[in-house]
Amino acid sequence: TLDSTFSSVAKLGARDWANRKDNPTESQALVGRWWIVAIALLGNLPLLSIYLGDHVGPAIILATTISGTMVMGLAPIFLLAFIPSAGRLSFHLAFWPGLVLGVLRVMESALSTQIFPDWMVIGTGKYAIDLGVNVYGLLLCTLGYLLGAVLNKYVGGARSQPN
Repeated sequence: TLDSTFSSVAKLGARDWANRKDNPTESQALVGRWWIVAIALLGNLPLLSIYLGDHVGPAIILATTISGTMVMGLAPIFLLAFIPSAGRLSFHLAFWPGLVLGVLRVMESALSTQIFPDWMVIGTGKYAIDLGVNVYGLLLCTLGYLLGAVLNKYVGGARSQPN
């Protein structure tokens, strides 16, 4: 998403606001690059509020961590897409557990209650449970993807063969 955000901001700043219809020039590319730098700096300013004692920075970090947890099931889908027997079941067994873990992590944070067991904590510090949920969750999603491929190969494949 960052690459599309940066390219859109660069085009907007270097060409669209000035309503330029001609071919892009080197100077416009330079202006677009400066827009990318500006939006990258501006976008990270809320994260620096961690050092000012504000709650904006930590909230942003928590939100991005949880959204990353919700989409962790996409990793095996993209990384293991070469497995020929993987199909819809593989997708569902990889995607949904990650989404559920992310939602549970949101609930745990919002309700200030413990949902995940202590054995899932990896390391120490404020984000140790996030690391644990992501590591174990990615393992679960990957195993789900592989299980779906195996089931599709042996169970789904047997049904599709003529008698």
